[in-house]
Amino acid sequence: MNSVTGHGHLLPSGTPLPSRRPTGAEGPDETLDLPGSRTLRGRTVDVVVDSALTRSVVQFLGIPFARPPIGSLRFGPALPPDWTGTLEAVEPRSPCVEPGQRESGVSEDCLYLNVFTPRLQRGALPVLVFFYNAPSGFLDASLLAAQGDMVVVMAPYRSSVLGFGLSDAGLSDQEAVLQWVSAHIHLVGGDKDRVTAGAERQGADILSVHLSSPEQPLFKRLILMGGSVFSPGLLRSESESRRLTFDLARDLGCDINGDITDVGHVTRFLQEVDLQRLNEAQTRILAQTGPLRAWGPVLKLDQVLDRRLHQVDLLLGTSEHDGLISRARNIKVLGLNQD
Repeated sequence: MNSVTGHGHLLPSGTPLPSRRPTGAEGPDETLDLPGSRTLRGRTVDVVVDSALTRSVVQFLGIPFARPPIGSLRFGPALPPDWTGTLEAVEPRSPCVEPGQRESGVSEDCLYLNVFTPRLQRGALPVLVFFYNAPSGFLDASLLAAQGDMVVVMAPYRSSVLGFGLSDAGLSDQEAVLQWVSAHIHLVGGDKDRVTAGAERQGADILSVHLSSPEQPLFKRLILMGGSVFSPGLLRSESESRRLTFDLARDLGCDINGDITDVGHVTRFLQEVDLQRLNEAQTRILAQTGPLRAWGPVLKLDQVLDRRLHQVDLLLGTSEHDGLISRARNIKVLGLNQD
């Protein structure tokens, strides 16, 4: 059995972290068979819950929940993963690129989830699915799974222009995660009928849109920290989203000649732009225009309000002036002056 030290991102400072102790045989020590000739090889870690209790948690890291959205799939909806064979699920994958990020480890090939479970046998544990795009890329939920006696799934989604520039790809990413959980969570001790979904800030904004979907959402409870479907600037009309994306394309040198109807031309151009250049350009635009002009789901608020919101248990939290620090940082980095 291997042991690792957790990062403790999910709990207050001072919370005990997973213990490190001498390991036995090298390599992964947990195997999980999935439908479709797929096998995951994960690892078990020891977690110090308190001074008198240590629990084991199984980690499966870097599980594909969709095909890599690169090349011609950039801006497209999440497609079912097409991998087969055995996957060494012991290392997290690169985080999704976000505006303002300059870390070398970010990628658009980022649609991978991490599972933490205190029981591998089939059971009926509650499940928390938490959506995030953290610069560090990896939030270790081992301690949360051990203390809460629940299965925790940490998952990213595409945001900004990659997630909402030419489609609602970011929404489809979240839906793909929830579908993966519904189909597979029983294999790691979770109950698909006891799923709580959660997110913060823009992730909470986007996650809340699922409450207005035509289909019943694949969660029974919802945690929204600093965001909701009613957040200012979340929803975009198709024309607003297209205009912002075309502004980005012009900034990158695309020859549009004032024609905002040739979506195919702009799509092909942006699909070929280097990721770093694309991110620098979207960061410039958002730092100049402000967060209320950011890309978001292409819906009208009255369309959302006309639909009956699905009834789920809901926990809400808000923060005053949320987002100002990150925006100020981007403005400083880019040397932009705001009037």
